[in-house]
Amino acid sequence: HYLDLNISNRLSIGLFETVVFSRENQFELQYLNPLILYRTVEHGLDSPDNVLLGLNLAWRPVDGLSIYSQILLDELSVSELTSNAGWWGNKYGIQLGMKTFDLFGIDHLDLQAEFNQVRPYTYSHNIPIEGNEAFAITSYSHYNQPLAHPLGSNFNEFILRLRYRLTKKIRSELRYLYARTGRNSALNFGADILLNNTSRISDYGINHLQGNLSDISMLDFRINYELFYKLFLDVNVQYRQDRNDVTADLKNTYLGIGIRYNVSPTQIDY
Repeated sequence: HYLDLNISNRLSIGLFETVVFSRENQFELQYLNPLILYRTVEHGLDSPDNVLLGLNLAWRPVDGLSIYSQILLDELSVSELTSNAGWWGNKYGIQLGMKTFDLFGIDHLDLQAEFNQVRPYTYSHNIPIEGNEAFAITSYSHYNQPLAHPLGSNFNEFILRLRYRLTKKIRSELRYLYARTGRNSALNFGADILLNNTSRISDYGINHLQGNLSDISMLDFRINYELFYKLFLDVNVQYRQDRNDVTADLKNTYLGIGIRYNVSPTQIDY
């Protein structure tokens, strides 16, 4: 469900929700109710399903500048949050970003900056897969891949993207990404959303970025040349470094050259 309202031609607010079934091979027909807020249906069913709620905002204070934000609530208790006891169930994610166009008055020079943060155990749940109880059937994932973010949860991320159209046929993009995450080990510190969150390390004292601390940085440059209408030649150079408190540091360099027709370019984020 998604509900969006344009307050003005410069401000819009949206509310969304999604549900992950806890029952294999079954579809809950009452979720086809087109009215937003599944909680009413959930209470009526005494449902064990996993519901996530979110709020997003987009604001254009002046021409050429756009600010956007998003808040995701997997579970939240205001009393637990204000007690500062580190309750594990306060699971949420936040996003804050901005885009500016024609930077410094240069045509087609665009800048985007974005910050993302997701608390431990967000997007995870506690209904086990039959025969493999260590994993939850109700995590916010698809084919064992996180739907929201490649890192799952328990991370901070900063992205800086600079785009410039040199000519009508040549476009370039420079992107820098830095992320810090607390990875799991033999213990479930809250990064892997596929795990059943009943295996969490504790109910209280849960700290953001707990676990095996890793710093991931990536620098990516790509340039596209339109050979003919909708036929592009792409060149991509990427450097990635992963520094971990426990395992050895990893460094990778990637070079890609390709041709595509009438499709968007594929980006490798992690």
